[in-house]
Amino acid sequence: MLEPVDALIGRLVLQYLADPAQVVRRLATLVKPGGLVAFQEAEVKDGVYSEPVCPVYETTIQRMAQTFTRLGAEARTGSKLAQMFQAAGLPVPQMMLHARVEQGPDSPIYHLVAQMIRVMLPLMQRTGVATAEEVGVETLAERMRAEAVALEATLVFPALISAWTHTSDQRVTQALE
Repeated sequence: MLEPVDALIGRLVLQYLADPAQVVRRLATLVKPGGLVAFQEAEVKDGVYSEPVCPVYETTIQRMAQTFTRLGAEARTGSKLAQMFQAAGLPVPQMMLHARVEQGPDSPIYHLVAQMIRVMLPLMQRTGVATAEEVGVETLAERMRAEAVALEATLVFPALISAWTHTSDQRVTQALE
């Protein structure tokens, strides 16, 4: 038997699991009574936008969300954390939303998004979301920057939602039976 741990912490992992609540339930049995369970997950599908609209940025984020969906990953895992925790037998968690909001020519968001797309490009191609030519990853950061600067736009990056709670004596006991 494994020694109980003080905390179970995960970041950007539950969106890839077929039954994340079941995994959290099993892993939470390894946490000491009163121990911390905390996860942070992305919210890629909604809440990502630019003002005014920057088509290059918004199309890029939509392609990212569509790729996740076609791969079977959940694009709205963050907003489902409370339900996952409760389905895992954990107490209702506290939650917080975090999102980058950027503007201007020196923002790191252009490079960050372009690098994420560079990594995801083979998956985009394999799932039929976009071709390498459509994405144009080599010039993507500069195209997003030029468009956003010309429009004096604000870009809202996909949010991360954090949820945390503590195991209860009763829940841990029931899970171990």
